[in-house]
Amino acid sequence: MLDTINTNYFSGQGEIMLAKRSAAGNPGSFFMVGNAPKFEVTPAIERREHQESRSGHRLTDKVQTTTKGGTLSMTLEDIRKDNVALLLSGSKVTLASGSFTSGAPDTFPSGLVVGSIVKLARPNASSIVIKDSAGTPATLTLGTHYRVLDAAHSLIEILSLGALVQPFKAEYSYAQTDVVTAMTANDDDEYFLYFAGVNTEGTPTDQKIGFQIYRVVFDAAEVLSLINAEQGSFDLAGRILRDEARSADANFGGFARWDYVTANA
Repeated sequence: MLDTINTNYFSGQGEIMLAKRSAAGNPGSFFMVGNAPKFEVTPAIERREHQESRSGHRLTDKVQTTTKGGTLSMTLEDIRKDNVALLLSGSKVTLASGSFTSGAPDTFPSGLVVGSIVKLARPNASSIVIKDSAGTPATLTLGTHYRVLDAAHSLIEILSLGALVQPFKAEYSYAQTDVVTAMTANDDDEYFLYFAGVNTEGTPTDQKIGFQIYRVVFDAAEVLSLINAEQGSFDLAGRILRDEARSADANFGGFARWDYVTANA
């Protein structure tokens, strides 16, 4: 007999949200990772087989579970700071606005030649003034001695040297900039994941599905593809660990839980 009434096929979409776990194992404030065309969870149960030694056939007479866990993988398309911090195993930092002044200038490297390109110490530079190192410093002329290739990236190209004395020194203002420093994340950082999913095969309307993983440790991205012919994306992987506190609660289990937020068929 075929069950033609209670079919509940699945085609999923939804929002993936992450929160750092506190020392007590509870999630803090969640952030959404944005569009993720792939999200996969791979449960892993390892078992040890025992072979008997009496029958002459070395038959497997027992299978014992040795460890449980799993992995997850997702493809991210959004370069919001929280995502990049995960991809780089890094930390979010905000560099305050400020300025380099005549008393504390941004000093160029020595030995520049015509055509040399220098990057200022800070991005988003404005009001740039460049002077040489003579006893009475000469001010370089924009368009004659140098040009600003890109003020946002703070790139300067040397056009003419004449009798100017190196090293040159720049005075300028710079705006506040958000950065992510790579490989500086705390090794103990663990995340709580919640997937606010929707089953688009739901009948008669889309079915809401929740999936939560209590304890995830993420690996840095294996590859960061920074030049793309098509829509760029980044693959992120993590390991699922057992949550000791929740494992004692039959409503949670130790690793993850699937919630039928909208009743199942």
